[in-house]
Amino acid sequence: RYVLQACRGTDGSGGSHSYFAEAPDGRATADWIAEQAWFDGRLGSFGASYMGFTQWALASTWPPHLKAMAVALSTSVRTYSWYPGGSLALEVIIPWDLGAVQFNKLNTPVVGDVAPEAIAARMAELRAAFDHLPLGDVIRKVAGEDLPLYQQQLDHAAIDDPFWDAVNFRPLLSTWTVPTLLVDGWHDYPLPGVCEDYE
Repeated sequence: RYVLQACRGTDGSGGSHSYFAEAPDGRATADWIAEQAWFDGRLGSFGASYMGFTQWALASTWPPHLKAMAVALSTSVRTYSWYPGGSLALEVIIPWDLGAVQFNKLNTPVVGDVAPEAIAARMAELRAAFDHLPLGDVIRKVAGEDLPLYQQQLDHAAIDDPFWDAVNFRPLLSTWTVPTLLVDGWHDYPLPGVCEDYE
């Protein structure tokens, strides 16, 4: 059996999306699964990108029934992907955050229109975002509404800002024993972090 869960505040679910809610929300779901009559005591997790992050968040709560994880295109340090080369990468966070504005809307397709015209329109939208100043207004200018995460990223833009310590799950790896498959692409920006996770 498998269970699919929308993160809080996404895909039309209630509440507000927050990186900081993923650990307790994931654990609540894992505990609910453990109470089901069909559950055999073995829980595995799978997901890519942000769903990889939610697996690390769940892992940080040490659920006793978690027996395996398959983490793709993600690293145990959530903010790692925002700093390829050591500085805040607007080319990473702006497109992702523009997509995140859509996450809480019902019936939003996971994959957008891939017609050439739609791709050209998306590129024009991104160009407008990258050209806009001040930076704090970029998401509102392009998407028509603010995104709290984007403001947090700008307000806490240093790679070592302690604000993000709660979503740094790498410390758990020193004693981690759950079999974990790590998958990434050679040119994907989380790859150095995934290799560090492996080490």
